[in-house]
Amino acid sequence: MANNAKKYIITAVTLGVIAAASAGLIGLTNLFTAKQIALNEQKRIKAGIVEIFADDAEILEEKAVSDKELKYTNYEYTLNKGVAFRTTGSNMYGKISMLVGYGKGIIPGGSETSYKFAGIYLITNEQTYASTLVENYVTPLNNDDINYDDVKCGATYGATLIKEMIEETNKIMEGRKAE
Repeated sequence: MANNAKKYIITAVTLGVIAAASAGLIGLTNLFTAKQIALNEQKRIKAGIVEIFADDAEILEEKAVSDKELKYTNYEYTLNKGVAFRTTGSNMYGKISMLVGYGKGIIPGGSETSYKFAGIYLITNEQTYASTLVENYVTPLNNDDINYDDVKCGATYGATLIKEMIEETNKIMEGRKAE
């Protein structure tokens, strides 16, 4: 029995050393890549703002959204051309992080200046059917070819997740008027 105990101790110590070395490598990799990942994410946000609004769109203010009743909305960006929200959500097919933009404009049939849905931009799209989602839902939505609640696209779960994020930001925007 002493022989077995020695074997178990050696196995446990070996596995412990492997686990510690692996954790150290992961931590070291994170140390070198975390800043670049954050920079890349900021570049994607700026690219999204430009794609939704225009080349001269600028972020004037960025603030974290702390309303506990909001499920998806993380950040609000005040822009010279409107407002954008960064939303993040996931389902069984993966994670989506995106910008939902609202531009300043005239409401049809009225003269009052308000915010109007301007489009979405996917910051990260880790859905299993990512290309189908973009081709059959995101692109037509941004081109005004479909309404955001028309989620039948071959990637219905991803489209439904995006629809829920848009609906949440729509609720935030209700009643807001552009300056």
